[in-house]
Amino acid sequence: MDEWDTVIVRHGPMSDRQDMTTGAIIDKVIEIRDFVDAEKKAFEERIKPFKEWMAGAEIEVLNRLNAEDAKSAKSQSGAIAFKQLATHVKVNDKDKWTAWAKVNWDNAREMFTSHISKEAIKSYVDSGQQLPDGVEMTQIWGVNFRRG
Repeated sequence: MDEWDTVIVRHGPMSDRQDMTTGAIIDKVIEIRDFVDAEKKAFEERIKPFKEWMAGAEIEVLNRLNAEDAKSAKSQSGAIAFKQLATHVKVNDKDKWTAWAKVNWDNAREMFTSHISKEAIKSYVDSGQQLPDGVEMTQIWGVNFRRG
């Protein structure tokens, strides 16, 4: 019997929900969720030294590439490491950004995406307002489980 067979014996088969009461399903979900969380935590602990080593190795290779003024390097096996510039952008002053965008709309238009705040839209609609033109809202019921 392997590790997963032991899990099935301990937690029961996963296909017996039809024969369970709703309360029993709730308890089983929480039991299995706890098991999965513990397994994830144990796995993360096991791989932590490997992740730390790789993070250090990335810094070491980047430092070497920078020192050699190189863009990439190859291993004997043909694997390659290469420098890649990551760019992160955020609005740190919404009022200034909005004012600039209004004045510079021809350039600013390309900087906008179609993403909007779902919380703001929901609040707007919940206050009795109509959904703004061009916006679609979908709500789907789900279920959450909380320990008693």
